Formats: sequence, structure tokens, C-alpha cells
Amino acid sequence: MKYLGRRNPLGGLLMQTTFLISNLHCPTCASHIESIFSRLRPAPDRVQVSIVSHTVTVRHSRSLAVTTIAHALDDVGYDIFDLVPDPTSSQRDLPSNLHQALEPPSFEYALSQWRSHIGEVDADKRSRHLEHCQQCQPSSKSATEEVESFSLVVDHLSDVPKQFKANFMVEGMTCSSCVGAITGALNERVWVRSADVSLITHSAVVIFDGEDVQHRVKEIIDAIEDVGYSASLDAVREYFASRPPNKSALADLWHATYAIDGMTCSSCVGNVTRALRDLDYVSKADVSLINHAASVYFAGKGHVDDIATTIEGVGYGARLDTLSTAESHSETGSDRTISVRINGMHCRQCPDRVVQAMKRAKSVTIETMPILKNPILTVSYTPNPPHFTVRTLLSAVKDTDPSFEVSIHHSPTLEERSRKMMAREQRHILYRVGLSAVVTIPAFIIGIVYMNLVPMTIRGINISWLSSRGLHVPSGLIALWPLPFTSSPQIFSTGAHTRSYARCGGREVKFLFSGDFIGSAV
Repeated sequence: MKYLGRRNPLGGLLMQTTFLISNLHCPTCASHIESIFSRLRPAPDRVQVSIVSHTVTVRHSRSLAVTTIAHALDDVGYDIFDLVPDPTSSQRDLPSNLHQALEPPSFEYALSQWRSHIGEVDADKRSRHLEHCQQCQPSSKSATEEVESFSLVVDHLSDVPKQFKANFMVEGMTCSSCVGAITGALNERVWVRSADVSLITHSAVVIFDGEDVQHRVKEIIDAIEDVGYSASLDAVREYFASRPPNKSALADLWHATYAIDGMTCSSCVGNVTRALRDLDYVSKADVSLINHAASVYFAGKGHVDDIATTIEGVGYGARLDTLSTAESHSETGSDRTISVRINGMHCRQCPDRVVQAMKRAKSVTIETMPILKNPILTVSYTPNPPHFTVRTLLSAVKDTDPSFEVSIHHSPTLEERSRKMMAREQRHILYRVGLSAVVTIPAFIIGIVYMNLVPMTIRGINISWLSSRGLHVPSGLIALWPLPFTSSPQIFSTGAHTRSYARCGGREVKFLFSGDFIGSAV
């Protein structure tokens, strides 16, 4: 046990004491011990309870005596078998009945003392322990004890501690083993309800019990740092257990999926996720790098365009894929929604004629009107077979104009959209490679082959405004200057500023400076 030469905020050096408790059985014991220690003054800096090893490790100020901690445990019915004191503490600081336990005992002596010590626990201490130990309560055999145990359990559960949800930014994670190490370190704390660590977003979401939020947050950060990673608090708020939402709440809750263009790594996923979660009306946001898509739950249908604008604001392209109410995801209704592709519309009146035909049908709601550029009609209807089915809708559209070709339109899945975006990016890379090759081959012939074959007197090309300054530019360099513009045409495009924009700008600066340097040398 090392001496902790730190100072707590209240002043005084910290020391660490470990108690070995024989009747430490279940998580309720651990929670009760922590609540007892929180009432001590000055409060301990850290409390670690291990049910497996039957130990309670307390890091506390020197002004908080070991005897005070021991009496607090004894008063609530916990039997202290032994303790491991801090090396700097003296014998007089310890309880009198534990002086002889400081010398390392033999295994047989420890085993016999353990058994005899358990047998000597009086009935009063056992009853105090029974009040707060759920594992011991069912073992009571008498009917009276069972009734008392039941009433005590109800009283204990009625005082449910507050729960808080904290988001932490974690630095240093590189693989799934890092995630497992941090998750395991957090789950060892009995007051931690859940710990969700994400390698992609480099974050951790922890739900924990406790009244002293700042103290709990500090313990979580220390736990993450103890396993070799750095952590910082992003946000913390009170957490309420989820309850089944009522219909009025679901009526204004919407679910939308967006196809996102420009994401290349986990950092992109983190940027989009943080931007969406910072919006007040967004309740949940999941971003997938594999599917190049985002699934967003939000309040208010009018925020559909705002979410797309937010994604574009952090440098990525966004396009709405699907939109539906959250109620449709929570329960299955009788209404159905279909999309119909209408080929053959030849004038501006065709969409209006189709809409009028749908309005004449009963139990049909038009979700999306068709246009000439996008001849897709989306409607919601209540099926009533055999009188009203999908074929009825298709026939109504077909009867509007015999030249119409009507078919069910199936929207491309997120995987298909992802494959199309990847194919488009591969084509762009291929185009740039081809353009670079077209420029590089003449540059190689002019700049290397030609320059080695012709005399020195005609190797340079004089440019009027450079000649006045005494500079001669090699012909190969002039051929290379267009390379950054041809290989990275996105520098001329408008829209989201992605990393390609930064790369082509860097290439331009590099070529211009290298040209100036070579021209000065010539």
C-alpha cells in the first residue's frame, strides 16, 4: 500500500486504509457503506468496495481518524475482521481490538479467527446488518423476521437515490481492448448503473447514482485515468428512467434518416454526432460510417431542414432519405404508405390530373406530389380488400392517361446509397489519377528527357515579367503548375468544404513555392 502524498481540497494529506469485512455480501451493502461514509466529516476522498474480496478501501484525510471510520462500520452491523493501515499511521490511531491483527497471521490462524469472529457477532449487530443486506433478508426463517425483513426492504427501496447521466470525452483509445478496460473500470463502481464507451466517437456515457454529482464525476475521471486514458467532462444532467411515451408525446416526435456525403473516418462520425446531439429538439442521433447515414429522432416536423443544415454546417453533404412519426415505430397501424413511379407524364397538367384522381379515392392521403423531374407519387391509404387495394390505386392512376406507365417505386436502401457514393468517390479518384498522368507524362518528357538532350543555352523559357527580374523558369516546371488544379478540381466547386478542399489548397501552395524556389535557383 503506497502512501498518497496528495492534498484534498479541505486541506491535509490523504491516507489510505483498507478494511476487511466478513459480512460484506451484496451490492446493497456496498451502497449502504458509501452512504454512511458520505455523512462523515470531512468526507472521504474516495471509497472503493469489493464484494469479491470483502474489502472496503477508503482514501481519507488525516483529520478523519481510522477509529471514526471503524465505529461507523460497526454501528451499522458490519464486522471488521482486519485492516491494512496506511504506512504513515501509528498504532494509537487504530481501534484497540485490531492492534494484534497488524502482524501478518498464518493461514490457519486467520481461518480460525474468521470462523470464531463470525460466531461471536451478537444478535443486535446481526439485526442492524439485516436491515440493509438483501442477501441476508431471505435467509431469515421465522415468520416474524420475514415480515420485518419485507417491511425494511420496502422502506429501503422507497428512498431511491437520484440518477445522473454524464458524457465524457476520452482520449487515448485505439482498439476494442481500450473500450473493455474503461468499461470494466467503470462497472466496478457499485453506484454506476451503466457505462457505454464508444471507440468511434471517443466518448463515454455513464449513468450513476449519487447526490454529490461533482464528487462522482471526479471519481469517474479518476477511474478512467487510472487505467491509462485521459478524460474530461462534456455534460451532465439528471437522468430519469424511460417510461412508455403517451400518444400526445409521440404525435410530435419524428424519425428521419439522412444520407450523408463526405464522411471518411471515425472523426467525421464524431463531428456529425456531436453537432446533432447539441440541438435541443433532437432526442437521439445515431451516425453510421458504413452506411453513410444518420438516424435522428427529434421533436417538431419543421426541424427537418434544420437538421440537414446542421450537418452541412460541419462540412458534410446531407439529403433526407425517409421521414416518419415515432408512433409508427412504436406500434403497428393499419395504414400503409407506398410510392408510385409514373412514367410518361408529358406536360405540366399531368401531375395535377394524378393528384385529382387520388383525391377522388377514399381513405387516401397524398404525402408527396409528383413532378416532371421526379415523377414519384407517395400516398398513405387504408386497405380494404378486396374493394380497395394497391391495384385499385394503380388502376386509378393508369385511367387518368393511357400513356402513363405506372409501377411501384422502391426507394434505394441505405446500403445501395452507400455503394453508389463509394463508386462515385472511386470514379473521382480515377479521374484525378488519369488527369495527373496526362500532365505528368509531358512534364517528364519536357522536364527530364528534353532537358538532358538539348544544350544549356535553350533549356529555359523566358517570361517577360520574370525576365525583368532575372528569373528563368524551366519548361518542365510550367507543365507541372496546372497539376494541382487538374488533380483537385474541387477547389473551384462550391458547397461543403471537405478535406479534399484543404488538400488541393495545400498542393497549390506547395507547387507555387517550389516554383519560386526553383526559379530563383535557375
